[in-house]
Amino acid sequence: MNTNFKYKYNILLDNVNETDQNVYELDIPLNLSHLESSSIEELSHRIINMFKTPKYIENDLTNALINFKTNACNEHFNNEIKKLIDKKQDIDIDECCKGWEDYLKDTTSTYSEHISESDEQVFGLAYHKLVHSSALQMILDREYSYAQCVRECLQQQNKQLSILSKKQMHEMSKAIEHLNQSMSNDTNDEYKINELSIKHFNAHSYLHAQCCSEINTIKDVQKRIYRTWIMELFEQQQFNNTNITTPSLTTATTIDSDYNNDMMNENDIEESFTIHLGSQMKQMYNIRLISTKIQSFFNIYNNNSRKGSQDDDDSNIIATDNPDLIINSSAQRLQTAMALYSNDLCGIILLTDNNMGFTSITKEFTNICQESTEYHFLNVDDQMELIGECVRNNCKLSNTNNTNNGSNGGNSDEWQTILYKNLKDGDIYITTHSNLSKVHVVFHLMYNSTCSSTDINSRHNVILGIRNILKLACSNNITTLTIPLLLQNEMSEEMTVQWCTKRAELIFKCVKGFMIEMASWGGSELKNLQFIIPKGISTSVFTSLATMLTTIFKLSNPVVFKKQ
Repeated sequence: MNTNFKYKYNILLDNVNETDQNVYELDIPLNLSHLESSSIEELSHRIINMFKTPKYIENDLTNALINFKTNACNEHFNNEIKKLIDKKQDIDIDECCKGWEDYLKDTTSTYSEHISESDEQVFGLAYHKLVHSSALQMILDREYSYAQCVRECLQQQNKQLSILSKKQMHEMSKAIEHLNQSMSNDTNDEYKINELSIKHFNAHSYLHAQCCSEINTIKDVQKRIYRTWIMELFEQQQFNNTNITTPSLTTATTIDSDYNNDMMNENDIEESFTIHLGSQMKQMYNIRLISTKIQSFFNIYNNNSRKGSQDDDDSNIIATDNPDLIINSSAQRLQTAMALYSNDLCGIILLTDNNMGFTSITKEFTNICQESTEYHFLNVDDQMELIGECVRNNCKLSNTNNTNNGSNGGNSDEWQTILYKNLKDGDIYITTHSNLSKVHVVFHLMYNSTCSSTDINSRHNVILGIRNILKLACSNNITTLTIPLLLQNEMSEEMTVQWCTKRAELIFKCVKGFMIEMASWGGSELKNLQFIIPKGISTSVFTSLATMLTTIFKLSNPVVFKKQ
């Protein structure tokens, strides 16, 4: 929309009286939309240069332009509103007011509705405050006692299954022996053996399902009692406005580092380094190279102490009669519990073979997770179920696997089969845990036998998967990450000295590049990086890999000045 701007100014003539002046008038067409978005001072300066007007009128011209802009905009908006009113006389005033009210609630915090925190958020806040108070030891002791109860049930389950297996094996041996003695090709005898085999399978499956159901029931009861107890403890602490009187944590804190060292096998080897990365703004990182079993990052309750029963008001629990083991297990849980609801989480990369769904490490990891109750997240089977359902929906498996639609949601074998059939090398699925030893987040990185070859490069899908994991860690407050250096869970005959050196060099260089790239990703800083090597590597190879790390990464060495 164009509108004319009119402005009059006076010019004093030379060698004449001050009363003798010439009056000039500017009549300039201006576009209103351009006038709203442009600078008035700049427009005033351009008018003076264009029409050769005196410089002394610049301030007055600027004020006139400001007034013109205000009046012209108001007139334009008034005309537009008048047109709308004339066009539609039946405007609902209440509807307009409600629209403005909704808009204010959405955009202004003062008028927005207060959204209360969910039960999970309230529980997390209560737990975080309690573990940073004198109630920490009480919480760890109860978690240990509940875990002992679950472990006792698992032992009973394994015992019952073992007895049943021996009984079925004896029955099958007698049936086969009877068939061999009869020396006949009677199809009726073979049919009976097949029938016996099916009967044994059904009996074993029924007993296994029954035991799992009993254990899941115990875990559900423990979780409900535990969460109620945490909230009552928190309310008591808030009501009294003081810390709860509990046993001292001095002993547990003192033995924390010593116990973690004792948990490592004497054959484990480790080296720690401090490095700086970056071109201008250098950042410091702690790097640890360790040769151990990856299970040591998961296992907490790995003692076989003698147990005795004791009565509890809330539930039947099994407690150990050895107080030192309770303190040791509590100390091992100390760091994990205190960092659970913080910005300093720990993660680990767990290699999962997509050609062999039930690998030993995956099975052992699942068993460790099931040895104690998960109080803060879904249990590992439910998490796997949700992940498998997501993969199945994304891959549109419902059209090809109609037989799975009516299956039981608790069948973990089904969901693992879905994962391993549809995930490729470098794909990742994530599980979260609060009942493991040294990690909160597990990145399950899919790989197959091609990772054992020496011809993988920096563009391999598994290497790109590690890059994606580092990016996820920076975006989700994971400041400690453990990476399998050789992309293998265990040592094998194919892993020669030359193979280990070449594979370690590739991983070191790629991870270093990813860490430098992390500066542009934003989020939290990855403070601690751990490279884990399968247990069983020789000391000489480990030393050569540690030397390689110091050459690829820039170590933070102090500068020593000699006294003159």
